[in-house]
Amino acid sequence: MPGERKGFDTRFTRDAQRQASRYPGTPGAKGQDGTSQDAAAAMATRAPCLRLLAMRTLARLGEATTLEAVTAAKVPREALQPRLSELRAMGLVEATGARRQNPSGKWAAVLRLSAEGRDMLGQGVAP
Repeated sequence: MPGERKGFDTRFTRDAQRQASRYPGTPGAKGQDGTSQDAAAAMATRAPCLRLLAMRTLARLGEATTLEAVTAAKVPREALQPRLSELRAMGLVEATGARRQNPSGKWAAVLRLSAEGRDMLGQGVAP
C-alpha cells in the first residue's frame, strides 16, 4: 500500500484505532506487539467491576491518590490504576488540584468522585 513502511504490520495500528474509539468504555492498549491488546481483551470482563470498586473506594476515602486508593481497595495497582484513568476520561472521577507524595517520593494527583460519579454511584449504576 502506498505510504506504508515495508514490512510494517498495520494490523496493530488498526486494532489500536478501534480500541481508541471504544476507550474509556473498554480497556485500552498500547504498543504493536499484541501483548497489550491481549491484556486489554482479557481485562474487558473485569473492568466494570473494578471501576465500581474504584468508585466505592474513592467514596469511602473522600479523596485519594491512585496509590492510596489501590492500597485501600486491596487490589494490584495494575488492575486499578487504569480503571481510575478510564473513570477520569468518563468524567466520573476528577483531580482535586492537590498533590501528595507517594512512598517513592514522586508527587501524585489527588482524586475524588465528580458530581456525576457520586450521582451514578448513588443510583447503583456501574460504569
